Amino acid sequence: MRIAAGAAKILLALLVVAFGMLVCAGKGAMTRAAFSRVKLRWNALIAASLGVRVRVSGESPAEGALLLANHISWLDPIVVGARWRATFLATSEIAAWPALGWLIRKSGVLFIARGRGAQQAGVEIGAALRARRRVVIFPEGRTGDGRSVARFKPRLLQAALDAGAPLQPVALRYRDAAGAVVTRHSFAGATLLQSVWACVCGPAITAEIRVFPPLSRDEDGEERRHLALRAEEMVRAEVEEK
Repeated sequence: MRIAAGAAKILLALLVVAFGMLVCAGKGAMTRAAFSRVKLRWNALIAASLGVRVRVSGESPAEGALLLANHISWLDPIVVGARWRATFLATSEIAAWPALGWLIRKSGVLFIARGRGAQQAGVEIGAALRARRRVVIFPEGRTGDGRSVARFKPRLLQAALDAGAPLQPVALRYRDAAGAVVTRHSFAGATLLQSVWACVCGPAITAEIRVFPPLSRDEDGEERRHLALRAEEMVRAEVEEK
């Protein structure tokens, strides 16, 4: 029964993805605002088709804010993108994925090359922030299992400091119906296909998004590493809460 249910979820999700590809193919005929609205609904449809509910607490992200989130899964951009119009930063390897890479590029994702692309990524993040777009980055630089948080790397925060943009920490967790943290959809120790299959074959889960207020900065300015540490500590306290 679980396999049949999983196959049905994947089929439904593929139909939603196909719809997204049609939308992206016609992106040139749409205004940016219209495309953003459609993308918001599209992410919500994907989450629903996979049996993922989204629950939000805290403040809504400010327009033109840089959001600093812990990274667990391929689901992270979907569930955040189902609630707010946002631009995401992803590793450049994703852009080369067959079919999905094209879709992700067309959806407006920014890319960073591992180890050497921070400068160019910073320029693009800064431009997006100055255009009052929310940008979501995963400053751990890798995925975890959803039970702990790794060190937040500070380099990309400079783009927000240069643009005078707010910095808002975001904590992500996934729970089952009993409230226990689930990890089956994590990238940790699994391929994309294994992670997707584990997600769709399991029971429904809830994605919890906690948005913290923008980090305050003193008049003298605060170095990016201190801001990254403060964001990391706030997210860790939420994620690792027993």
